Amino acid sequence: MLSELKTYADSLYDQSLQKSIKLLREEELKFRYEVASRNPNSYLPPSGPEIQMRIGFHVKHIERSMAARLESYRAAYGEAGKTPTDQEFIDILNDINNTQKSSISHSAQAILAVPGVLGRTINASNGLTANSAHGHDRVLQDLKVWRGQAHLKAVTQDSAPAPILAPLRDAGLPEIKEQSSYLSFGDSLASVGLILMIVFIIFTPSLWWKVALLILCVPSFFVFARKSNWTHSWHWCFQYGCALLITIAVASAAAPQLMAQWRTEHPLGTKVAKPDPQTPQQRGPIPPTPESWHTEDKDGKPYVEYWDPPMDPNCKAHPERTTAKHRCQFSQTQIHEPGDPTAYDTWNLYMDAPGPVYEVGCDPTGQHEIKPLRIPQGNTGLCSGEINGGDAEIRMYVKWKEQW
Repeated sequence: MLSELKTYADSLYDQSLQKSIKLLREEELKFRYEVASRNPNSYLPPSGPEIQMRIGFHVKHIERSMAARLESYRAAYGEAGKTPTDQEFIDILNDINNTQKSSISHSAQAILAVPGVLGRTINASNGLTANSAHGHDRVLQDLKVWRGQAHLKAVTQDSAPAPILAPLRDAGLPEIKEQSSYLSFGDSLASVGLILMIVFIIFTPSLWWKVALLILCVPSFFVFARKSNWTHSWHWCFQYGCALLITIAVASAAAPQLMAQWRTEHPLGTKVAKPDPQTPQQRGPIPPTPESWHTEDKDGKPYVEYWDPPMDPNCKAHPERTTAKHRCQFSQTQIHEPGDPTAYDTWNLYMDAPGPVYEVGCDPTGQHEIKPLRIPQGNTGLCSGEINGGDAEIRMYVKWKEQW
């Protein structure tokens, strides 16, 4: 393979890799914010499903990396107007395999670096290898198609019969079985359950039909969790646990509606309210208007407080700026981001407010403070992020509501 062509392919791959890493960071940041929003006062280590979600993000990143490695070579050869030889196809295959191995290694280190994961019996490398196998097969299928196109082009251009290329299995490529276009049993049953739930929502059948449809939907949750392509690699405890949680959530949402429909369809025994013969003067004074929540006082000034002067994230430069309502916490977590060997620590700034906080401001003033999170937690606002060196101040404020 020409060195110039290899260099150009590597530059295309590096460009695609950076885009994939950026997408991975955005997915993890969004997931961290969702977890923090659901459990604002919880400091427990990540649960098994949360770790599986992180593994899923990295599996998609690994497949994108392998696909980018293949597409970089295909684009480089296309722009050069050349067709890879047999040996060059084998070199491309080896590069794809090496890309998978290196991506799995980096992703495993990033998952084990999450606070609360280290020390638990989690084999991140095995999980990433097993879950990325399908993506590896899809990339190899694309490689086989490209090689077949090159063979066909060579046959059509030469008048003499072209020599038959060695089969890809001689180069170490696994045989890819033809995938069926039909749904599996678990996916089919889950689809039927989804259709029944849509009927349940769109139409308004009688109460007993709704109960029957709900009972028919419940088994599909367990079969889907057991046989679905998304969850088949999970431990059976996680599979059935997720199915049970979904069943409880659906039952909790359906129970009030079923009870309301029962009372509507069986009005017997209910008492009809008689008109009140009293005049408004006889009924007494009109009760006062109930209180409501406001983001501004009666003069139109918003309920907002700033941490002034701003606090440093390391919590050591200005300890006099902390009070009982303005707290600073710094933790040496040494977190590693995917594709970044730098180790980051974690800082948390807390501001208490007189009422429920609905907006938090968190703006670093330096270059070393990254990934700021703005999380309302009841009457407290949390400003959190990561830091590597430096100690630039963080501009923070909270906005709250009061009832009057």
